[in-house]
Amino acid sequence: MNSRSAVAVNFAYLGLEREAWAQLYLALRTSDHFEDVPADGVATLSTAAWLSWRTAPLAASLFQQQAVRLASSNLATRRDSIDLISELRSQAELLGRAGRSDDAFESLRRARAYIANVEPDSIKAYYAAEADLVEGSVWLRTRPESALKVVRRIVDRYQQSPIRLNTDRALLLFANAYAAVGAMDSAQRAFEAAIAETERQRSSIANANDRARFLDQTRPVIDSVVSFLVARSDTIGALQFLERMRSQVLLEHVLNRSPNATRSAASIDSLRSRLPRHVNVVSYAVLDQDVIIWLIRRDGVFKFSFLIRKHEQFEFIPGDLATSHPER
Repeated sequence: MNSRSAVAVNFAYLGLEREAWAQLYLALRTSDHFEDVPADGVATLSTAAWLSWRTAPLAASLFQQQAVRLASSNLATRRDSIDLISELRSQAELLGRAGRSDDAFESLRRARAYIANVEPDSIKAYYAAEADLVEGSVWLRTRPESALKVVRRIVDRYQQSPIRLNTDRALLLFANAYAAVGAMDSAQRAFEAAIAETERQRSSIANANDRARFLDQTRPVIDSVVSFLVARSDTIGALQFLERMRSQVLLEHVLNRSPNATRSAASIDSLRSRLPRHVNVVSYAVLDQDVIIWLIRRDGVFKFSFLIRKHEQFEFIPGDLATSHPER
């Protein structure tokens, strides 16, 4: 990845999308040399696709299409082939989100043709599992029963392997597939396993700054967990999970202890009981298309949901809560 694209990714992980795009615009201005140095173009275009898929899915698709084209133009080394596999996988994921499942499966077919030639077998197995993970996410939007079969195979493969990277993503997709077919008890168990795996991976990192960076990189998983709990009307569970994730890094820095040495965070009920009269606490989460707001009072916890339209900025006004209909 070239330096400007790498800086853009780091800004994006920190939630600084304006700064991320500033770096990408500078990189895109040098696009006349992408044909001579395809690796620079692939990194820049795929990063642009990643940053734009929520607000401009058509532009993201075009960025990713060009990234795949450039990656296909230079296959001199094994590293080049692996880069192309990654770009085809990303393209399939974007096409699946856009509802173009046939095109997504075609991208996965091309990726698997290159995966078949990858050596050694451990690396081949990793990229095969990654392709299966994308296939499961595509099926989830059209045929959840098929997604369940695919993802069950992925979870078994990850759990039998010493390399557990992305096991949390697989378990979360497993939970969503169970939920889509109405098996809510199984969905809950898979979801809890996804949380445990995310926290296991993070607790194994010794350095506090690296743990904080890991939490930034797993933010999509955390958002998906919150969305999952909100969809199940688990108001308290969603809030408690979100606040536990948010507070973990701060507690580690303040107390200078490892994750396993910190005490469990106080429960939401405990917080409510300590609130002075006429004092309320507001917590919120910005998800893909919704802003979820929790109003914590002595007499209960109330959840409010606000839809965000594309290209629209959300401005929170406290009076909005007074005119909205909460869920308890």
